[in-house]
Amino acid sequence: DEAYSLYMMELQQFDFSLLQENPVEDWYKGMVAHYGFDDETLANTFNGKQQAQLLADGDNTAPVLVESGGLPTGSQVSLSFGANGHESYVKMPNPLQGRTLDAGATLSFWVNRADANAWDALFGFVKGNSRLYMTGNSYVGYNGGDGYWIDLNHPNATISDNIAVGGWQLVTLVVSREGIALYVNGVKKTIATCNGKMGDSDVTRVEDFDCGRIVDLLATADEFYLGRGSFWGSAPALFDDVIVYNRPLSADEAHSLYLMEYRHFDFTSLKDLLSAPVPGDTNGNGVIDSVDLSTAVAHMLDGSYLEAVDLNGDNKVDIIDIVRLIQLIGQQ
Repeated sequence: DEAYSLYMMELQQFDFSLLQENPVEDWYKGMVAHYGFDDETLANTFNGKQQAQLLADGDNTAPVLVESGGLPTGSQVSLSFGANGHESYVKMPNPLQGRTLDAGATLSFWVNRADANAWDALFGFVKGNSRLYMTGNSYVGYNGGDGYWIDLNHPNATISDNIAVGGWQLVTLVVSREGIALYVNGVKKTIATCNGKMGDSDVTRVEDFDCGRIVDLLATADEFYLGRGSFWGSAPALFDDVIVYNRPLSADEAHSLYLMEYRHFDFTSLKDLLSAPVPGDTNGNGVIDSVDLSTAVAHMLDGSYLEAVDLNGDNKVDIIDIVRLIQLIGQQ
């Protein structure tokens, strides 16, 4: 039957050499989101309050859940092509919002491109006039809306085959304050062209751009998207296992993530390990912020008790807890 045929096809294509490699020890540390699209709520595996939405603009149709077989198991989300203003897209709460990203962050996802669309968005982060996005051409664009922008692998400058059409590819984008690195199936890819501006200064190398601006966008955007965020529309593609880290992965860690994804790693097995509550985090976003401080102050003023902000364990919320929370703001 069809299921057996898919199984045999996958078995024939399986790279058994990857079973002989061991991942580095800390490959999973700093993972703050995993969207596997396998539960009814489409929730982040590590924070059930953060749930994806399947949406569409204009006259397009919303993405649908499918089971395509092949590398990613379970359900995948299928997006259709849509021009700007008519996107088919997935919206997810940004798990990096409010976090102190001292070094940077990482975004990874399985994608199966339906065609060679070079312009429309695979993913995007948007905050006001500032945006970061990637297209199927492995075109990574950042525009701050203030004269600071950078284009890597722009389709007018190069046509890239980094992300192949018609098969599952694990794309991992690492953004640090020092630069940007792209990995596909655990292998670092060349950034063929770079063009940008920092005010009046031209930029022709990634390392010359202030990538801290991009990291700051990742820490402040309210949501991030599949199929939205560029200046164009949504690319037709399948997606699965969207993962976000609150740190930049090393080359060895990016390769290890691919090893584990290839082996159909069960990310729900990390739930207890990575979902441990942060002391002082009252709203469950994984970071100490002004909301937590305001909540603690309110409890101190009215004399009520909240265990989450009783940081010194004296069974009351007092000025000692408030001072400690102020010191912890931004920590996660």
